[in-house]
Amino acid sequence: MKSEHPYKTLSADKFWKTGVVGQNPFFVQSIYKKKFNIIEKHKICTAGSCFAQHITKRFKKHGFNIIDNEPAPRILPESEHLKHGFSQYSCRYGNIYTVRQLLQLALEAFDEFTPNNFIWEKDGRYYDALRPSVFPNGLETKDEIQFLRSNHLLSVKKAFLEMDVFIFTLGLTESWTHITSGTVYP
Repeated sequence: MKSEHPYKTLSADKFWKTGVVGQNPFFVQSIYKKKFNIIEKHKICTAGSCFAQHITKRFKKHGFNIIDNEPAPRILPESEHLKHGFSQYSCRYGNIYTVRQLLQLALEAFDEFTPNNFIWEKDGRYYDALRPSVFPNGLETKDEIQFLRSNHLLSVKKAFLEMDVFIFTLGLTESWTHITSGTVYP
């Protein structure tokens, strides 16, 4: 008796050789099928690699409703926003390169995970190791990091609860995992 396999009934466009390689590179059919429309009124949450920053900027430019739960202080010049993690994503998480990193953030925001060793010290300054780009000059105390991280997690939770659409782009980089605790670092 001949064994059946799940690919037997698929059409030619579902296979690499016939669906992609054999196609005109300027007009590849069936690679992408739109599943829904994103419209201006949708509350859009963005996160991910630097590519998501470009999506955020473009959507804002075209009037889409991008959630910004951690806006820059009015006194901070716009030229300094990116340097301090503002105006990039829906919250000040910095780049999130992997699905594991995103899952960890979501679990932490909903009080289902506590990261290990996320406050790092260097030359008397303290840094949030899970979003190192947000405080490029560090802060004076561990308590400041802890306080600002707690506020950040409230903003993340709020964004996740209010969004209609979530845009997440993966990065092409390594991630580091603390073996004992499972904490993932960017």
